[in-house]
Amino acid sequence: QTEHKYVNTGNLELDMILNHKLAKAEAMSCQIQSQIVIPCQLPVDGYDWNVLFGNLLDNAIEAMEQIKDRFLEIRIQYDRGILGIQVKNTFDGKVNKQGIGMQNISDVVDKYGGWKSINIDENIFEVQIVLYL
Repeated sequence: QTEHKYVNTGNLELDMILNHKLAKAEAMSCQIQSQIVIPCQLPVDGYDWNVLFGNLLDNAIEAMEQIKDRFLEIRIQYDRGILGIQVKNTFDGKVNKQGIGMQNISDVVDKYGGWKSINIDENIFEVQIVLYL
């Protein structure tokens, strides 16, 4: 049995974490949209990819467990030293206290001199991150 490849950026660490988490989302009947346009080599540590996308996607998957209409959108773009990340998912509208995962994400964002914003619009939870590489 071969695992479905959702993304193939050429960046092994990023591809592994994204494909693993997106497979979990698909297993729970989640509609997935992804748009990833990045070079295969970026100056981001493999550990940092795991912290960012492990936590972002675990949070999204956990939030979608509580609802029937499951949608996950992930966008990653790179242009002239700027890496933009957007993760959007449906949720039940109840915001839980941010835990250690979001703090770890913030630590990685700070390491790269970037910023993070969280936007909530009814039942859509969105995290936007910019890293300066």
